[in-house]
Amino acid sequence: MKRTACMFVIAAAAIVVAGGEVSSQSAQGITTERPSLEGVAPKILPRPQMVQQSSPVLKEGVMIAAFEMGWEEVPKQDVLRRIAAAASIMLGAQVDQPTAMKSLGEAIVPTRSASWSRLEIAPQLMIRYDAAHDEVRLINEELDVATDLGSDIGENAAREAAEKFLDQLTSAGVLDKRLYAQAILQLGYKRIGSGARDGKTRLDRIAEYRFTFRPRLEGVEIANAGIRMGVLASGNLASLRFGGVTPKGEWIGDKLRPSDKGGYREARIDANAILSRLYGTVAKEASVDIAWSRLMYVVTEERKQDVVEPMFVVSLTERRLVDGQWISSRRKTLAFSVTDPRAPPIDLDAPAARHETPQPTRQQ
Repeated sequence: MKRTACMFVIAAAAIVVAGGEVSSQSAQGITTERPSLEGVAPKILPRPQMVQQSSPVLKEGVMIAAFEMGWEEVPKQDVLRRIAAAASIMLGAQVDQPTAMKSLGEAIVPTRSASWSRLEIAPQLMIRYDAAHDEVRLINEELDVATDLGSDIGENAAREAAEKFLDQLTSAGVLDKRLYAQAILQLGYKRIGSGARDGKTRLDRIAEYRFTFRPRLEGVEIANAGIRMGVLASGNLASLRFGGVTPKGEWIGDKLRPSDKGGYREARIDANAILSRLYGTVAKEASVDIAWSRLMYVVTEERKQDVVEPMFVVSLTERRLVDGQWISSRRKTLAFSVTDPRAPPIDLDAPAARHETPQPTRQQ
């Protein structure tokens, strides 16, 4: 079984972008999260001043771009610089880079990649670097556990704040501006509620907007790269998660051209044929509910650097009639080759495929 670390596509483990985290108890009630690539179709938002780049229509004979991409070993000093710059944006105040680098110097080595660290000059920030997947996570603990939510600025204002934070991150060199010029914007929520007399929880208020920017190449999303922002209903930036695979090629303006190792491939199957094949594998007594499907670049983990072509990714649930009741299976996310109709699909939700990030230990 091929393993994949898709931080923004695996529903069970936060790429892309970015699934849910463990629910927590708060003084105001129960907090739950809606993963951005959960069973329902994700909510895609328009982005201002961006030429809409549609995904290519999958049909036989269409040419699709294949890119070299994978997780790169990034120099330690560059990782520290990105963390310090991101921390400055989260705190709204300049973090001294030499001090930050000294504070985190031993925290980002590969042997410590499962550990969370804190900046001595900003102890409210919890920081983790996953060297294997070039992924940084920052959480402002003071904001993340706050129970006084204040007023909700609303979805439009929160989206504007997310775009502003993205612009700051690209301007500071934390992210490649060219890679995010055509990124898709996806929205999830963290809602908070309280118990009722009937024992049911009422999730009646948005505590946090979860914005995921996922890069696209020639209109096709990259599952293993992106940035997720946790923007509180108050407009404050509570968390960041960014990084993933790096595509290679020649940049012409904001467009990346495939390298000589990549190039263009001819699709040999269309979307309807893939879905027909999928339905044909289901037992007669079962049915399939498809939540969403689309072309995506997916990098398998055993190949750290590879030439990757788009795959047709399908999120689905199987239902079976058992003793007169319909029983649903776990959510599956399958990736189908579009150039080899006989290739078996990759189960992106298999236990071995999950790229999970351990939750931080809170200060007592």
